[in-house]
Amino acid sequence: DGIPAEIFAKLGAAVSVMPGTEVYTALDTGKIEATDWGTLSVNDEAGYNRIAPFAIYPGVHSMNSTDFVVRRSRWNALPADQKAAVQAP
Repeated sequence: DGIPAEIFAKLGAAVSVMPGTEVYTALDTGKIEATDWGTLSVNDEAGYNRIAPFAIYPGVHSMNSTDFVVRRSRWNALPADQKAAVQAP
């Protein structure tokens, strides 16, 4: 539903809205060919990476769970080692 469904429809997808409990089986059996479901870590934990190994990230509405905002004055006050720890991949 909503904006993601509109985007996928404009890209030519036949959008099917179904309960989340049915998505994995529908994808595994070929009832659907793709899904917009959860974050990468949620998808991997549920095993989606075994049946659909190609992911697009960031998703249409997936929020990155490691973003944060800090005031510049506070950032500038951090020691170099702490800044490096936050910026490390």
